[in-house]
Amino acid sequence: MPQLHYINIFRATAIFFIVAVHALHVFSWPDGNLTKHFLDVLLNNGSIFFIFISGYLFQHLSVNFKAPKYYLSKLKNVVLPYLIISTPAIVYFVFFSQKSHLKASFYELPIWQQFLQFYTFGYHLSPMWFIPVIFTYYLLAPLLVKADKTRFFYYTLPVFILISYFAPRGIYHNNVVHFFSIYMLGMFCSKYEPSINQLLNKKKSVLILLLILVLGLANFEYFINLKIAYVSYLQKFFLTLLLLGVFIKYESLFKNKVINLLAETSFGIFFIHSYVLGGVKVFV
Repeated sequence: MPQLHYINIFRATAIFFIVAVHALHVFSWPDGNLTKHFLDVLLNNGSIFFIFISGYLFQHLSVNFKAPKYYLSKLKNVVLPYLIISTPAIVYFVFFSQKSHLKASFYELPIWQQFLQFYTFGYHLSPMWFIPVIFTYYLLAPLLVKADKTRFFYYTLPVFILISYFAPRGIYHNNVVHFFSIYMLGMFCSKYEPSINQLLNKKKSVLILLLILVLGLANFEYFINLKIAYVSYLQKFFLTLLLLGVFIKYESLFKNKVINLLAETSFGIFFIHSYVLGGVKVFV
């Protein structure tokens, strides 16, 4: 994707954030540890980056959208790897152990229903909630392609931002609603790529303003020391735009083999990192 190298940089950054925040839980931290709290504020909610990138690339490629080819590609490259990677974990949590955060009534369901719910909602591994949510947006693809061709659609972005603000992430349907504004933001930034890229590239004041907003929200979240969902959402919302601007403006500084490798393997890393970190945690 040479014409969108800044998105490649973003993909590498996104997978770093996701793996790093899950790696925090490999370690044992004392209650109230400030280092862990700082890292949590910095790294948490990095899935927003992946969702933004997904929306961006969807709109970028939608000019050639053909439903059969699109869905075949998603089944091959997303759903099939998800099913394969998920199966060992689901077998383990159905037959050998129980997920502590699930209600006891879950394990009173028939075995086939437990399997179905694990696959459908991604309960089995921490990051796997992402796949059912993003697949829901895939199902909406024909409607989104049509909406993208109307100017009115993007006028509703502030409404969806407000919905995300007041509807925090949680279980599957909450996440579908909460993160849609981020997916739509990605589409918006791709739709108006020339104008937005020029604004972020030429106007340092915009990047400075975004930096101030990110630091202000991060400081608020850190010092208030509470899990306030909308603060984390807003912080990562503005950080997404800030990083996009930085990667566009300083794209040449990020051209190296490590970043390219991380970008190219990011989805593979996403799928396997829970097993690797889980193995490390057991070993430690």
